[in-house]
Amino acid sequence: MRASLTKVLKNVENRLDRTVEVFLQDLSQHATDISPVDTGAYVTSHSIRTTRGAGRSRSSKDKPKGQDPTVKRREALSQLKEDIAALPKQPQKIFFTNQSPHVSFVENNPKYGTFAILRNVAPNLLIGAILKVRSRT
Repeated sequence: MRASLTKVLKNVENRLDRTVEVFLQDLSQHATDISPVDTGAYVTSHSIRTTRGAGRSRSSKDKPKGQDPTVKRREALSQLKEDIAALPKQPQKIFFTNQSPHVSFVENNPKYGTFAILRNVAPNLLIGAILKVRSRT
């Protein structure tokens, strides 16, 4: 009986880990898809970490405007995937942050508000992640 229970608990633990990973990947994809891109500084300043501080901080100062949004979003998504891969197993807290110097301008602009949008869609992304993981097992 003990071996069976251990196996069940290990399966649950693996599903939880995978659900967190899929959720963070989907959240990252959504964040980069909806983030504005001019110089690329804002979108490439997104970070996923276990602490609130630090993280990426790109300034738009002296950067050319009108960057290719696809290229900058792909760069940002790649960085976020690296962040996810570097997270410890079963972290107590995970923070999705942006330390760009102009983050307040972007977030307070009703045209953008990336983090407000993410807060609204996160529950649906989590449900989606649960369903994806469930269907794979």
